[in-house]
Amino acid sequence: MRAWLIILLFLLPVSATAATYKCVDDQGKTEYSDIPCPGGEEVKLPALSTFDAPAVPQRGRSADEDVEEEITNYSVSITTPEHESSFWSNEGSVNVNIGVEPQLGEGDQLILYVDGAPSLDSPLGGNSTTLTGLERGTHSLRAVVQDASGKQLSSSSVVQIHINQRSVIRPNP
Repeated sequence: MRAWLIILLFLLPVSATAATYKCVDDQGKTEYSDIPCPGGEEVKLPALSTFDAPAVPQRGRSADEDVEEEITNYSVSITTPEHESSFWSNEGSVNVNIGVEPQLGEGDQLILYVDGAPSLDSPLGGNSTTLTGLERGTHSLRAVVQDASGKQLSSSSVVQIHINQRSVIRPNP
């Protein structure tokens, strides 16, 4: 039984390339068959069309791009003032120092956010600045490292500070 099955498997490709015949019966019905019929004619079929698919390009990169983009992982923290610090200042002045490790790479910039908006002197030229004109009350500070396109690379924790202003009527608290 296995021998017949193997022989049959070898003959299948031969039957796939066998000739095709067109036959018309007594009632005018046309039939196509792989077996010749009386009065039938062999039909020459066109070659099968094939298609070579183009190579699929990689997403986000050109095919000849070998350079891997290096992304720096920054550690950012506001070193002063400390979280929940209070300041007595009628001018609303606070010195802010920011720690960044490693040093900023080319095109990367340090932005200081005060109450969710970039401070007036952002991006910072260094790792420290003096904020002025802060109103009495609680303020949140956050430092962010961004690349040249504005994508955020790293961020510090939020530091809450409290600004107290001396009374004009009672200047000593």
